[in-house]
Amino acid sequence: MKIHTRHAFPGTLEQFWASWWDEELDARLTARSDVRRERLEQVKDGAITRSRMRFHTPYALPSLVQRAMGASTLSYEQVTMVDEAAGLVRWEVIPPVYPDKVKATGTVRIQALPGGGVERLLEGEVVVGVPLVGGTMEKAILDGIVKGHDEDAVIRTAWLRETFGS
Repeated sequence: MKIHTRHAFPGTLEQFWASWWDEELDARLTARSDVRRERLEQVKDGAITRSRMRFHTPYALPSLVQRAMGASTLSYEQVTMVDEAAGLVRWEVIPPVYPDKVKATGTVRIQALPGGGVERLLEGEVVVGVPLVGGTMEKAILDGIVKGHDEDAVIRTAWLRETFGS
């Protein structure tokens, strides 16, 4: 399944990147979301910052998927490679079960919009090679990613306006 989301934000690229790394905003995103976020590591290597986070969603998985995964809700790790200068984030979701059969990867492009503001464009793909439940698992993962980005957009927009008056 393909993923495609687009969000527009007020402000400049510099302000957007400031929001990306802001610990107060990260705490706000965690507190206001149904999804629990846990930063496991963050390492800067030259122009690239690599981070690994764990996400726990409270959303009940379909019963067939619960049996296949051995869990009632979806949890996963996400590894990101951030290159601010290129305006590019590469991401990969690593599930706790079937890591060899579940692939969720993509990019986030951050770019200035003509006339002002910043666009965040998420593109990717979720492929689950598990018989009988693959399509259902793909949809659950995709829905979690999209819902997380939609929630993030609302909270990040408010933070940008409060912080920079954009």
